[in-house]
Amino acid sequence: MEEWGVRTEYNEFWTNRVRHHESTYYLAQGWHFGYYTKPTECVHKARMNMNNYINRLLPSTENNLTVLDAGCGVGSTLVFLAKKHPNFQLYGVTLAPVEVQFARELSKERNLLNTEVLERTYNDTKFPNEYFDCVYALESFCYSDDIRKTIKEMYRILAPRGGKLIILDLLAQKSMGENCKRKTLTTITSCLKEEGFTAIRIRNLSKRGRVRYRQIYAFILWYSFRHLKKKYIEKIRDNTSQSQGSLGKYTVMSVIKVLSTFLSKPNFYSITSVKK
Repeated sequence: MEEWGVRTEYNEFWTNRVRHHESTYYLAQGWHFGYYTKPTECVHKARMNMNNYINRLLPSTENNLTVLDAGCGVGSTLVFLAKKHPNFQLYGVTLAPVEVQFARELSKERNLLNTEVLERTYNDTKFPNEYFDCVYALESFCYSDDIRKTIKEMYRILAPRGGKLIILDLLAQKSMGENCKRKTLTTITSCLKEEGFTAIRIRNLSKRGRVRYRQIYAFILWYSFRHLKKKYIEKIRDNTSQSQGSLGKYTVMSVIKVLSTFLSKPNFYSITSVKK
């Protein structure tokens, strides 16, 4: 998805979500997959587990680290880590102005002085070279329209000799067309090696049952048909024979895209790597 599309999509999504719930409690939960340690765990507890899982992947919890959340959304994970580690300095970048606003509100409500959230793209963060000890990306790499460019930027801003990159995302196991090709596990690991990252470690969290397959497929269906619904509304408002015809084509293409996604066998992976 192009950057302007991501910005528009998430501005609309979070504005509606907060309007319906009228509470920052839902913002604090974020909007990401949960990490299940027990079959009976609720979604909220599983999401907190995912935040804790990221915490365990950090290079150190004792030193004064400078950390970036690349694609921070409304800042739920960033705020979680900032509260847990007052000695850290945490930055977040996101494309959506509404997400920046909500992330700042969450930090202010919790009296956090060690966070800063900026409206920027993770493909061009504007930070100085070798600025961060760690960068993590929770379910945000999937929106990159240029994986190589994203990884190159991560390498640039990470400190040498130990700067750590953490990627947690839903990725295809095999390519099902050009659009899917750049989002496969193979492509990302290949780009990491080409850029110079070492100590690459991959964990399939869905295969281990930590991230549930039924939630993965439910999300794919929800996301796909949400877009289809929006397109229907646009075409109905247009109300021309040409728009009705293109709507039929769009519906067929949407169904094909969903089936292709399922056939690509998506899994939720944890990928960690270190800058030389």
